[in-house]
Amino acid sequence: MLALRSLTFMFVLLGSLCQAQVQSDATIIFTGPDQLDRQLKGLPDSIEPDAVLSTATEQAGIYRSSQATGTNSWSVDLPALSTDPIAGTHLMVFAPEPSTGDVTLLLNGSGPYPVITGPDSSFDASNVPAGTPLSLVFDGTSFHVLNGSVYARKPCAEGTVAVNEEFCIEPVEHAETDFFTAILNCAANGMRLCNWTEFIVACNKATELSIPGMLGNWEWNDDAVNENGTARIAGSTGCGVTGTALVSGSIDRGYHCCYTR
Repeated sequence: MLALRSLTFMFVLLGSLCQAQVQSDATIIFTGPDQLDRQLKGLPDSIEPDAVLSTATEQAGIYRSSQATGTNSWSVDLPALSTDPIAGTHLMVFAPEPSTGDVTLLLNGSGPYPVITGPDSSFDASNVPAGTPLSLVFDGTSFHVLNGSVYARKPCAEGTVAVNEEFCIEPVEHAETDFFTAILNCAANGMRLCNWTEFIVACNKATELSIPGMLGNWEWNDDAVNENGTARIAGSTGCGVTGTALVSGSIDRGYHCCYTR
């Protein structure tokens, strides 16, 4: 066993010359039957900006983790960071109580910086519950959220109602038209023609969701069937009643647009 109390040291390991300087206020102890087993121990679990990271500090990540405060204007204090963030700075931030609106981040008084989920895509404060750990990486101007909103459901599009956690539907049936026009009309509003499964689910909740007109006439559904040039139609006499119709040359039919959450 060899104890070194010097503030700086130089060591030779495995026949290769390795030079390093480490400042320590504790005894540095090398132990083990031979050089392969000897390790540097005694480093404090410090998060000071100029401190050497111990393995425990690195594994815990406490030097980059902080609880955010505020509503949609978040503030984070991180003692381990003594300068303004540079590109590549990685933080683990715990979300405060949910609010609404685009999030900005003030880091040790520096900023505020936009928090985004992608190009021209702001992170909304309502996306995650309080205490959610968010992995943020700085690109020089904004902090990118690498997680968090992945599992969040999108809000229903304007003019639609939520049928369940998977999709939303327009509560008003569109006027009768041909199949392709129905598809294009839904797409023009950022939606799509409902498939047969969605029609059945929404139809069974029509009274609860105040969705009129889902029974009593055939509606277009965005499902192919086992006949060339045909699509599925539904809703004549019951939610699960189905039929087929030619997509070209057929009579016009009503339809509902759906939106994936």
